[in-house]
Amino acid sequence: MSRNVIVYARQNRLPCNRLGITTSKKVGNAVCRSRARRIIRQAWREVEMTAPVGLDLVIVAKSNITEIDCQVLCRWMRKYGIPALHQIYAGMYQEPVRRIGK
Repeated sequence: MSRNVIVYARQNRLPCNRLGITTSKKVGNAVCRSRARRIIRQAWREVEMTAPVGLDLVIVAKSNITEIDCQVLCRWMRKYGIPALHQIYAGMYQEPVRRIGK
């Protein structure tokens, strides 16, 4: 969990990752919600190759995500998100669904 997003992850035992993005009305109007989804999708594209395969991910946008640049979210995902995904994939967490963050 960061100030901008919450990431939920779970193993899916498939040969691919599945990504879900949610933005509520608390993020803002339709333009702001669309911008938040674009920021999250672009950040995921940039770090996707370093993520383990076989996970279901749901990324929930928080209300201040529209104030940041995509690179800020990319740095957070590289520093905290991807290492946590590797731990989940390795089975270090026993809970079925796990929030990722510092």
